[in-house]
Amino acid sequence: MVQADSGIRTEIDQVNRRFEEALEQGDAAAVGSVYTDDAVLLPPNGPMTNGRDAITKFWQGVMDMGLRGIELRTLSFVQDGDDAAHEIGTASLAIKPEGGEPMTDSVKYVVVWRREAAGEWRLAVDIWNGDS
Repeated sequence: MVQADSGIRTEIDQVNRRFEEALEQGDAAAVGSVYTDDAVLLPPNGPMTNGRDAITKFWQGVMDMGLRGIELRTLSFVQDGDDAAHEIGTASLAIKPEGGEPMTDSVKYVVVWRREAAGEWRLAVDIWNGDS
């Protein structure tokens, strides 16, 4: 474990903003693009999802059920060598199911980040669960 480089933290924050914007725009392909090809998604009360394509389909399904936006807040960020890092945070989800009332939900999450050969940081492992 090493002290997080502020430039790397800035890059991770930019990827998080792209994730938020893609969800708000309903763009599952853009959401999926922030994950590694072999990423693992561990959603609450659901099966493990492996690979970018399956993760993209997962997020499309969640958006189809009414997820309209997300706000991520990083609480802890640790760089694990040159090409890995982990982040702990909280998120607020904006949900509006078709024909239903808008609501918000709060979750906590852990993300393992990996820098790919081209230098871009992507989510390699993503797990979250509800606050209630």
